[in-house]
Amino acid sequence: ARVPRAGFEKMMDNQEEFSAITRYQELKESPLASWAFMEEKDFLFRIGSLFVVNLVLGLVFLGYVYVPDSLANIVTDGFDGLGISFTLNFFLILNIIGEWDSVNKALVNKTYVVEGRSKDQRMGDGGSYAYRVEKSKKERRRDKLLSSYVSEPVVSRLRAYLLASIALSATSFVGGNVIGGSMRMAEELEEDDEEMPGLYSLKRSTGGMNQPGFAYFTARS
Repeated sequence: ARVPRAGFEKMMDNQEEFSAITRYQELKESPLASWAFMEEKDFLFRIGSLFVVNLVLGLVFLGYVYVPDSLANIVTDGFDGLGISFTLNFFLILNIIGEWDSVNKALVNKTYVVEGRSKDQRMGDGGSYAYRVEKSKKERRRDKLLSSYVSEPVVSRLRAYLLASIALSATSFVGGNVIGGSMRMAEELEEDDEEMPGLYSLKRSTGGMNQPGFAYFTARS
């Protein structure tokens, strides 16, 4: 649809709001993406602090699932707690890298999209519009420098942390699964089954499931 003169003037006024440099500056105000502007040691300290907090909370929760009354359960709690912490770190870094990667692509592109809404509601989509603006040579040089020296190195560094987090998370969960602690819920079900002999026995109904063929059906009788 044709854009009315008034709407076009409004679009021109809003172009800077959608430019790559504006989006880059907004990263500094983002609660999570702004962390990437920190020095490496400060960033790792903040990520590490959250990791420790998540680990403690995870261990408290796991203590109710795998009661730490045996070495196997203690080791399982430790592995699964690490797995939970690394997984939460993975999603945290994924969120940060998503914002930075989007801005980096905007810096590299030679054009950007401007969106808005015209007061003239006769236009399609209730007056909404979008169009592309080509960057000037000065803007392209500036954005290329920002991409080369700031955003691309940040994205590369965050990707390394992301891969490390998912790898360590998977390794931790596999370790916990290999150790195989005893879950409290399973033990409580067995105790309840023994205390109520007059009811249908859960142990009797499932106890032969690991027996092959005919032996399974004879075990149920």
